[in-house]
Amino acid sequence: MASTFLPRSESLFLQWLENFIAKLAEYVALFGLSGGQVDQFTTDRDSVKNNLTEVDSLKKTLQSKVKTKDEVVALARKHVQDLAGILKRHPSYTEAIGENLGIVAPETPGAGSLENAKPKIFATTLVDCARLDWLKEKSDGVVVYSKRGAETEYTKLDEDYRSPMEDKRKNLVAGVPELRSYKARFLKDDVEVGLWSDEVTVTVLIS
Repeated sequence: MASTFLPRSESLFLQWLENFIAKLAEYVALFGLSGGQVDQFTTDRDSVKNNLTEVDSLKKTLQSKVKTKDEVVALARKHVQDLAGILKRHPSYTEAIGENLGIVAPETPGAGSLENAKPKIFATTLVDCARLDWLKEKSDGVVVYSKRGAETEYTKLDEDYRSPMEDKRKNLVAGVPELRSYKARFLKDDVEVGLWSDEVTVTVLIS
C-alpha cells in the first residue's frame, strides 16, 4: 500500500523535507547512516526548491504575457470598432464601402430574418473584467448566459444592446483563477430569437 505520510502539495512537501533533514541529524549515529545518505536529502531539498522557484517565476511571466496579449487584442478590437462607428456615421459612407472594409457582414439570403441566425461573440480577459464583444447583425441586442467555476448549468447573466459587454463579477473564490464560459442569443423586440452562439471561455482573476 502506498505511503500517505508525505504531503501532496509540493510547497508543503518542501517544508516537510526541511524539517525531516533537520531532525534526521539527531539519528545519524543511532541508525548508522552514512554521510552520503544524509547528503542525498539536502541535494533533493535544494533541487526541489530551485525547480519550484523557477516554475513559479515562469508561471508569473506567462500570466503577465497572456494578460498583455489579451489587453493588446482587446484594444485593437476597440480601435477598429470605434473607427467603424465613425465611418458609418459619415455622409459619404455606403454599404459597399463597409463590405469592402469588412466592417459589415455581406448580405446573404434570408439575412433579414433572425430565426436561424447565430450570434458571434468574442471573450477577452482584462484586469478588472471579462469583456464580451459581439456582432449585432439585424438584432436589437443579445442576451448572454454564463457559467463559472464549478457551476454546471448556464444561467442568464444580462441583456446587452451595445457591444461590448463587461462581466465584472468577483471570483467565487478570492485569489483563485476562475474559468468562465459564455453563450448568447439574439434579442428582437425583447424576445430571444435564433440559435445559440458558440461557447467562448476565458480565465479571470477579479477581486
